[in-house]
Amino acid sequence: MLSRSQGKSDYDDPEFPKEAKCTLACSFEKNGVLKADGSFDKEKDKEAVEEIVKDEVLKAKLMAAIDECDVTAKADKCEAAYEFVKCKKAKVRRS
Repeated sequence: MLSRSQGKSDYDDPEFPKEAKCTLACSFEKNGVLKADGSFDKEKDKEAVEEIVKDEVLKAKLMAAIDECDVTAKADKCEAAYEFVKCKKAKVRRS
């Protein structure tokens, strides 16, 4: 969950709030990353990373994570968005 003191989300928390998952989905939808069928446009996600992330090492890790994370389309877009972010974060952490 979001720790107010740290300002970070704990995506490994089994009680990660549904409303936070849906906020992720909404953000992805607005940026064209989450498609209507619940799948992800990885190229759009990479465009966003390219534009937003300034640290080149982190950017490279995120780009690789986007390619490696293969979250299948789900009817629950909130859950799909959460799984995609959780996967990317885990991949970046391990690299």
